[in-house]
Amino acid sequence: MIVPDAYGFKSIKWIQQIFLTNQYQANDTYAEQNNDIDSKMKTYARFLHCPKTVKNGEPIPITGVAQTGMSGLAKIQYWLHPADDALPKGDRYFTTANWQEAQILTPKKEWGGEFLDNKLPEIPHQIDADGQPKSWPLANTITHWATLIAPVEPGRYQLRCRTIDRNGIAQPMPRPFQKSGGNAIQMEEIEVTKS
Repeated sequence: MIVPDAYGFKSIKWIQQIFLTNQYQANDTYAEQNNDIDSKMKTYARFLHCPKTVKNGEPIPITGVAQTGMSGLAKIQYWLHPADDALPKGDRYFTTANWQEAQILTPKKEWGGEFLDNKLPEIPHQIDADGQPKSWPLANTITHWATLIAPVEPGRYQLRCRTIDRNGIAQPMPRPFQKSGGNAIQMEEIEVTKS
């Protein structure tokens, strides 16, 4: 049995018996572990590489990954600010912060020898006849992103990243927070040294 639009590790099942029940645990193994079976995959960003220290005058190289949910992925953004600066009051998701755009890395031209002619197989609505994605990033996939932040003054900084989906909704919205899995805006600390 294949269940479309479910998380990858839940989508393939081997049925041996079927039981009818009213117990919610039977429908979701992780029902009490902050999971939402009715929620489509979320769109969110995470850091892969974020240096802990950077020398004065040097740019700050950042890389990350983003999960693209059913709502698509339009932008990846980052926000670097001095650690001692007060955070915006009453703005728990930093909607008024000075977010800057990172680069979503483009799809490969050749996808490797495991695919015929190094092209992705044609899939309706996703891959064209030339083996290239019709839009990028593809829904329900992970994609890479990167940015090179211009040098900043010595000091301690906080760096955050987030996504904007194709509906214009910024992470962590619009998912309900009482039960929808982790989707918080990630934060890393960076120190720019004087020498």
